[in-house]
Amino acid sequence: MSTELEICKMSPDLVPRCPQISSPDLRDYVISRPVVMTWLKRVFAGTFGFLGLRLALSDR
Repeated sequence: MSTELEICKMSPDLVPRCPQISSPDLRDYVISRPVVMTWLKRVFAGTFGFLGLRLALSDR
């Protein structure tokens, strides 16, 4: 299990060559980074607020 995600490099024929990343590896990467968790919370909160505002302003 890797602790750092590697950046995918493009081959000359534009086919990405990426290491296989499993769900547990990605989850561990996200959870172990406080900055990533903070931005995820902000994005979810902003989206929820936007959808609530959109619902409140709808005519139905």
